[in-house]
Amino acid sequence: MKAQNAIRLVIIAALASLVSCVASERGLGRYRQSEVLKKETPVISNKKPQSVIEVTQRPTAETPILKFRAEAKNTDYIIREYDKLESVEQVITYKPLVTSGWISALAGLAYFVVNPSPDPADYEESKFDELNEDKLTNRRIGLGLMGAGVVSYFAGKSKPDRMRVVEKPVGIIQEKIIRNPETRPKTFTAKIKGYASSAISDSLSEDGSGIINADEIISSAIGSETSLPENITLEIQLDTGEFKLVYWTIADAVAFMTRGKTDWSKAAPDLTPRLTAAIEMPEIAQAGESVALKIIISNKECKGEASRLVARIKSSEDLFNRSVLIGYVKAGEERAFTETFDLPKEWASREIPIQISFQESNNNVPDAIEKILLVKELPQTAEETSFSFPLTYIILIIIVVLTILSLLLVLKKKKS
Repeated sequence: MKAQNAIRLVIIAALASLVSCVASERGLGRYRQSEVLKKETPVISNKKPQSVIEVTQRPTAETPILKFRAEAKNTDYIIREYDKLESVEQVITYKPLVTSGWISALAGLAYFVVNPSPDPADYEESKFDELNEDKLTNRRIGLGLMGAGVVSYFAGKSKPDRMRVVEKPVGIIQEKIIRNPETRPKTFTAKIKGYASSAISDSLSEDGSGIINADEIISSAIGSETSLPENITLEIQLDTGEFKLVYWTIADAVAFMTRGKTDWSKAAPDLTPRLTAAIEMPEIAQAGESVALKIIISNKECKGEASRLVARIKSSEDLFNRSVLIGYVKAGEERAFTETFDLPKEWASREIPIQISFQESNNNVPDAIEKILLVKELPQTAEETSFSFPLTYIILIIIVVLTILSLLLVLKKKKS
């Protein structure tokens, strides 16, 4: 029995040494889906297929982007399950072999020492032979433990630590496969309700996701309107017929459209502001140049506050017809807005009258301003001059030369 127990001890010590070789491990945060299918479950629906639109990201003044997902409901599909694998970095060390080695060696030495050969004088011959055989077996086991311990000790000392990266399952990834994909929406149309010109169309991604630039679609709807509504409704419609309405206040809509630069809240009409306006722009510009028109609004003479202020730029040239949303102007505040206009290169010289008028929520507006911009056409370059006239002359010269050669040929034939 003692021999069997000792053998078990040796085996347990060896196994413990092998298991403890993985000293530590840490997840690297890198995941992937296993390629081996773990489970597959079919789901059959008896209802009419339809799609549900879910807004996954609402626009803000800083990021005016709306994201949504159109998920197909009541469709037949298959759920496939795969292991979610994480890359794990393991430190493989052989130091436990050193520890278990000297422990095994000491245990073997102790086992050898406590099992000395018996004294023949103290036992009968039959008893002595039996006891001596047991002691001898135990000493051999002790020597075996010491040998195994020494080997384990030096094996651990001779091998440096190393690292390895393995993959371990940390969860389940489910994949939903639609069995009747023709019912899944593929495109969408979005528009600001009541403004047909703002309509846009785009494709959905494979997972049914769509993106709408709220600032662009709102600007295309109300950017040039003379009066703004109190609320804005965005309508998203799928090619399968389902739709969703998204509601915004006009203050939110203006914040999206101007990236938060314009406050469209409404001031109380208790105190009356006194607004003054000034315009800074060049008097003369050349075709092909950019013209900057700076509008300066001042509210420094009264304690009242102006709100929802709009500057309307009007001209006989459509290029200059534009609305500038100024918004809230506090008492004692001065605000400036700059609009840039790119003049076409092909414009001829002309005078362009420009008028700037204003609208405000409580009709507290500054006086309108009129300006005249003198546009000068681009001078004709030497390259254009040398290219347009000589070409005509060259053609005429070629015609004359050909005519003379023809006459000479005719005369030569008559003489011959």
